[in-house]
Amino acid sequence: MSFTAKLKKYAQLAVINGTGLKEGQTLVINAPVSAQEFVRLCVQSAYEDAKAGYVYVRWNDEISSKMTYQHANLERITNVDEWVVSQYKTFVAEGAAALSIYAPAPGLMDDVDASVIAKVTQATQKAIAFYRQHMMSNQSQWSLVSIPNLFWAKKIFPNLSEEEAITALWEAIFKAVRIDDENDPMVDWTAHNAKLHANNERLNQHQLTS
Repeated sequence: MSFTAKLKKYAQLAVINGTGLKEGQTLVINAPVSAQEFVRLCVQSAYEDAKAGYVYVRWNDEISSKMTYQHANLERITNVDEWVVSQYKTFVAEGAAALSIYAPAPGLMDDVDASVIAKVTQATQKAIAFYRQHMMSNQSQWSLVSIPNLFWAKKIFPNLSEEEAITALWEAIFKAVRIDDENDPMVDWTAHNAKLHANNERLNQHQLTS
C-alpha cells in the first residue's frame, strides 16, 4: 500500500472516529503549515465522508512564532485581539468540532525567553477561557493527532538520514494508530473501544475502592 493510501486512512480515522463529526457540522482544523498534504485529506474526508457543513483551517508555524516571541513588542502580543476572541465565540455558537494536528519541534524554542512564551500563553488562555471550558465539558467534540516533522524525527532517530527519520516516524505513528496495508483502522478502533468499554464495565461491577 502506498504512503498516500495510509495517510488517507489516517485522515479518515482522525475525522470520523477522532472527532465524531456530524452531518452539517462545522469542523475547525488547527494545523502547522508543514501538514498541508494531511490537512487536505482531512478536509476531503470531512466533506465527502462526514458531510460537514463547513471546514475551517487555522494554520500555524512554529518558526514564525519563534520570531514573534524574539522580536515583537511584548505589550502588543499579550493583547489578544477582539477578532481572535470573536472567532472562538463563533466556534462555540456553531458547536464546531475541533481537530488539532500536532507536530512537535523539540528544541526549537530553547533560545527563546521562556517568560515571553509564558506571558503570551497566559494572555491567550485567559482571553479564550470560555472556549476551553466549552470543549473540556464535552459540549463539542475534539480530537488531537500527531504527524512527523524533521525536528521531531531527528530527535527520535538521530542516526538516520533526514528522509529515513521522517519515514521511520511515520511508520511508528501508523503502527500506534493501528494502520497497516490491509486493515480498516476505523473497524479495528471500534472493536478496541468496545473491548475497553466491556472491561470497564466488568471492573465497575466489582465496586472496588481504594
